Amino acid sequence: MDDRMTLGIVDNDPWVASSLQRAIVVSGAPANVLWTALSASEAVGRCGKPDGTPQVLLTDLEMPGGGGYELAQEIKPRFPRIVIVAMTAFELTHSAGELRAAGIATVIAKSLPIVELLGAVASAAGNAKLENWANRELAMVRPSEQELETIRLYAGGETTEAIARRLNVSESTVKTYMKRLFAKLDVHNRAEAIMACTRKGLL
Repeated sequence: MDDRMTLGIVDNDPWVASSLQRAIVVSGAPANVLWTALSASEAVGRCGKPDGTPQVLLTDLEMPGGGGYELAQEIKPRFPRIVIVAMTAFELTHSAGELRAAGIATVIAKSLPIVELLGAVASAAGNAKLENWANRELAMVRPSEQELETIRLYAGGETTEAIARRLNVSESTVKTYMKRLFAKLDVHNRAEAIMACTRKGLL
């Protein structure tokens, strides 16, 4: 029996929708994307098909012709058991109360790494299996103390040479710490790493 949490993804950008679906598959999470849709109307139609009703609807909040807010207002009365999670890259235009009243369980940032995104979805849906998976994955990718100390020193303006002296390691080891940190945070340079660590409360 397939006990993975089922999702439907709604985004007017086909690249975003397909990329998110691929990321979920590649992550190995106990989650199954039933379908992707490019509009609210397409999503409503897919939910109404046999075996097409997902446990969670992951939708872009802002879309031409009706976004996640309008979609939730239409979906919830017809499919009350679907948990609706909205994604956005912009400032919210509705209050938290309005979003809840429309049927949206939570709003998450589109920029979240896939494990954090799925963890937030699992929490909103009350899916313990997926939430436990996300917690285990996050624990595995948590930066080490050496990696955090290195990025803290870089954030303070230290050079690689100075950091190596402070940590009593070689400069190549400092660079290795940073490479590992970049991979764990899914970033590409020091500035992005500093911003990511700041956002996560690690600095």
